[in-house]
Amino acid sequence: MDMERLSHLPEKKRRELHRVAQIIFEEFDESLKTKLSEKAKRGRILKLILFGSYARGNWVEDRKSGYLSDYAC
Repeated sequence: MDMERLSHLPEKKRRELHRVAQIIFEEFDESLKTKLSEKAKRGRILKLILFGSYARGNWVEDRKSGYLSDYAC
């Protein structure tokens, strides 16, 4: 993951996104093991795209109301 592109986010959010990406790649690799065709076995993830409030830099964490922006990948 290109962490420099996430430099506008707090360290905790960068760690969370890194873990999310790690899980996505691990699960994808695991799913390829069950594929029968050679074409399907060569599948790959080309990119993960973060969009929405975290990408724009205007996410909300309002502890008083409990409203939290979520990740949109």
